[in-house]
Amino acid sequence: MALVAWGLDPPLNMTKILSLSYFDLPHHMRTCLLYLSVFPEDYRIDKQRLVSRCVAEGFIHEEQGRSAYEVGEGYFNDLINRSLLQPVDVEYGQPKACRVHDIILDFITCKAAEENFVTSFDSVEHGHASNYRVRRLENRNIKKVTISTSLILSHVRSLTVFGHCMQESLLIFPTLRVLDLGECWELENHHLANIEKLFHLKYLRLGQSRITELPSKIGELQYLERLDIRDTSIQELPSTIARLQRLAHLHVDHMVPNWMSLLENLRELNLYMFSMRSEDVAILGAIPSLLFLELRTFFGTDGRILVTGFRSLKYFNFEIFCCGTSLEFEAGSMPKVEHLKLELRVHKMECLNGASDIGIQHLSALTKVESSIYGDTDGLYDLSEDIVVQFVESRLETTMKKLPNHPTLSFIPGGLSPCLHYGKFIESQYNRRCGELAGFGSTEIEEEHREQVQAE
Repeated sequence: MALVAWGLDPPLNMTKILSLSYFDLPHHMRTCLLYLSVFPEDYRIDKQRLVSRCVAEGFIHEEQGRSAYEVGEGYFNDLINRSLLQPVDVEYGQPKACRVHDIILDFITCKAAEENFVTSFDSVEHGHASNYRVRRLENRNIKKVTISTSLILSHVRSLTVFGHCMQESLLIFPTLRVLDLGECWELENHHLANIEKLFHLKYLRLGQSRITELPSKIGELQYLERLDIRDTSIQELPSTIARLQRLAHLHVDHMVPNWMSLLENLRELNLYMFSMRSEDVAILGAIPSLLFLELRTFFGTDGRILVTGFRSLKYFNFEIFCCGTSLEFEAGSMPKVEHLKLELRVHKMECLNGASDIGIQHLSALTKVESSIYGDTDGLYDLSEDIVVQFVESRLETTMKKLPNHPTLSFIPGGLSPCLHYGKFIESQYNRRCGELAGFGSTEIEEEHREQVQAE
């Protein structure tokens, strides 16, 4: 760590060094640094999750034409450059997450407690916090705890749980803006009772497979901007979500409801689907303000995905897990898309189902393309050993040279992937449901990809 490199004795001088570094920060960045104290030791903190929570709390605002999220990314990178955060999962020079060194975490945890910035369940249990207003409440305790009745909870702005669920009702947090229960153990549907009464809620993250549905009254959360339910067992969203006109970021694993195009302010969508129909493309393509889209699916209906619409989209990340689906961009689709990231399975020409250049020539605004093609390689991704992969990438490269912005093209190693045609995959799923031994390993493949998506 850079701070230790100053040549001072860490046990005697680290607190002083950290204090100097802390007070050297601009005030708004001190706030963001203290906010990291809600996460456990050695925890991988996703950048998107962190910045989005800070925005919801009101720590970060738009500046000089940059969105609040973009400003937050700048703060994140600045804290890394100051060696106060450790970068994690760096791609093209940009970290997707971070960790906080345990010494720094101890410092900011103490500082956050001193300033009544964050209150922990653990300090409450040991009597270190009482008779004052709690602004942010977090639980990193593996034991079940009960919130002290001496605490004033009417001003709690965020609640984060990394452990057992609370027994108390959500009604005791009337001013909550951030509710993060992604790692809340034993979380069940009944724990979400009265969530519609959290009128100020902007950020909601749920996890655990015992969550099977959202309350229908969730549509009453008129200030909700971000909803993340990727790690739940929810298969269908209530139609009342269409009433959330401030909802800008949605992360889900299920089919596309017809009303999704009514979310006029939705700017970011992360969607994991079993299969993709032409109706799904039409609904998603009609969302008027959508800027960032990440899609993952096993196959397209009838082996084809024809992309149309998406008039505002700027970033598109698409992954197809099975072979045999042709992906094509129709003329006029995605007229503003600048960054395209594709992950495909190609073992032989039949895997493409007749689409080798995918219609990329129609994406005239492209400036950057990342291609990850999984083929019959040994994991080292030597193009000379895979003629089919080499052919596909050559076609992409040739087509892109004709585009007006001369986009950059990066080939990311895809490695070894089994050739599983979507037709065989559907058959194996049918046989599995009938209680027969399919022999294609589809269940394992599906679970492997689901775990990969959840990790990302």
